[in-house]
Amino acid sequence: MSTSHQIELECPHCGHKQVATLWGSINVTVHPHLKEEFFKGRLNFFDCEECKMQTPTICGFMYNDMHKKILVQYQPPQEMEDREFLDLFTANGTVVLPEELAKIPEIQQYMSQPHVVFDMEELRRYVRFRELLYERRGPETGGSGGTGAEDESPN
Repeated sequence: MSTSHQIELECPHCGHKQVATLWGSINVTVHPHLKEEFFKGRLNFFDCEECKMQTPTICGFMYNDMHKKILVQYQPPQEMEDREFLDLFTANGTVVLPEELAKIPEIQQYMSQPHVVFDMEELRRYVRFRELLYERRGPETGGSGGTGAEDESPN
């Protein structure tokens, strides 16, 4: 599911206030049209109607491609030190899932291990990297979570 909300923001350049759409997550399997918007950098930007300046908004964002099993979470860098944010993860970076979700194997393997980044450009680069791997190697097989390198071993 993709989630967005409307919020009134003030332009940092001219002070004009207007309503903007902020995306908390996009699921490109369910809403494929958002994928192009994401790669063009059109999501979570404040486009001022008054002075025409474009400013990135600072808010958490999750990219989800269920088909390719790509799950990437962006968090603003200042949240890295936030105790509530850190409490969402185990020591090895796995998401602490609610009990009812933790019992579902597919969710356990896929949704509990997002790749976390602290820069939106890095999020776009990582998604592109994973898509290139998917195009080259196809979907994962054998449930190992590997890159397919096991198929290339000399054994």
